[in-house]
Amino acid sequence: GGSPLGGRRVGTDHGRDARLVLIKVTGVDREVIEKWLYVIITLALVTGVMAFLG
Repeated sequence: GGSPLGGRRVGTDHGRDARLVLIKVTGVDREVIEKWLYVIITLALVTGVMAFLG
């Protein structure tokens, strides 16, 4: 038995992998990335609400 691809689980946490890649490529600290993520998400929510109401 067993799966033909083997028992290794690769890429189970894409969010963390993407963040690590961002840190490696840009050299930005995690706190800065998280702060900008909050800003972007807030702007996206506000824009979506305004578009929905407008």
